[in-house]
Amino acid sequence: MKPGWLTLTACFSVWLVAGSVEAQWARCASDMDQLRVASEQAHEAFARLASLQVDVENRDADFRRCQQDLRQYRIDIQRGATIPGVISTDGCRRQELSYQTAERQYATTFGGIQPAVDAVLAAAQMVESSCGFSFTVARRRDEPETHSPQCQAFLRDRPGVPLATLRVICPSAMSDADCRLCVGEPQE
Repeated sequence: MKPGWLTLTACFSVWLVAGSVEAQWARCASDMDQLRVASEQAHEAFARLASLQVDVENRDADFRRCQQDLRQYRIDIQRGATIPGVISTDGCRRQELSYQTAERQYATTFGGIQPAVDAVLAAAQMVESSCGFSFTVARRRDEPETHSPQCQAFLRDRPGVPLATLRVICPSAMSDADCRLCVGEPQE
């Protein structure tokens, strides 16, 4: 090969490599943008879930307070006290329905979280591939061997849900006794 062709071939090879590296970084930047968007969407979903969790806990407290007031009202009535208009005619049904509605909204929203998390993981995998960097994600194990299969499934379907919220929604998934074994006794 003549020296001129050798130089031209070397320049062409460098141009090809530089072009592919430039395309790689453009792809990396695009994938990072997709990861950012997926992370923002997941953040919004989790912020909504956090808000609903507070709502469930507040409505549960209202319902329990009403039940306690109703019990006290009935005790006072049995003792002959007359306290007109203190307790509504429906007992605590309105608070119970409000609590159940909030619990269903929370459960529905929680059920929709997984696609947002999956989108973040998929975007992270694309970034790993296009950028050539590896992410290490530590996964914690939520289900000790001592829990029943029903409890393990309950916990597995609700990763990251605070213990107080798990205690609130557990009775809708299993018996009170199983709930106590699964998520423990509520702290008063």
